[in-house]
Amino acid sequence: MDPVIDYSKTMLKDGLTFGTGGNISRRLSPETYLITPSGQAYESLEDKDLVEMEVGGEKKPGQNPSSEYHLHSLIYEKYSQAQAVVHTHSNYINVLAVLERPLPTMHYLMASAGPDPIQVASYASFGTQDLAREACKAFGRNKAVILSHHGLVAYGANLKEAYDLAKTLEFCAFVYVQASALGPVKNLPKEEMERMVLAFQDYGVRKKLD
Repeated sequence: MDPVIDYSKTMLKDGLTFGTGGNISRRLSPETYLITPSGQAYESLEDKDLVEMEVGGEKKPGQNPSSEYHLHSLIYEKYSQAQAVVHTHSNYINVLAVLERPLPTMHYLMASAGPDPIQVASYASFGTQDLAREACKAFGRNKAVILSHHGLVAYGANLKEAYDLAKTLEFCAFVYVQASALGPVKNLPKEEMERMVLAFQDYGVRKKLD
């Protein structure tokens, strides 16, 4: 079974989406990627249901890729380091999405996405090229962005990294929303976030060497 299907089912089980919402893809080559289909239950997915697309290309007659293929395609086109893309509809991220409120750097785990707050992209309708463009404008130095009134999109060097990032940011959003109810949230200094980004880059290497 293709790992795209495995992670799609895990996304549903972990509560990062519901129904047929969200979508996942992985890069096959510099110019192609594999993406989940539109409107099909994750529980019933088989390898034959996944759709191979060209980076920067349009869907062909008979294809049924996720409605967000524009979003995935533009991320692959703009970010050569992106080897997988995960788009979720998780609960606490969506609280921030409807408030159009960025996720600040109040927890060291935020550094798994990059050194800066996770920004909210300007609103655009789902499944449009406008949404893809607005999302890519908002990434900055991070590997994730909140989609206004919609959800989250994250990319990584592989499917595990992209998925773990989306899951981590949902946890951070939960902490932020809960903490905000008790009082002002203190953010980590920029210098500490930069150090944490470097620490995360070395973490896997150190584990393998140990």
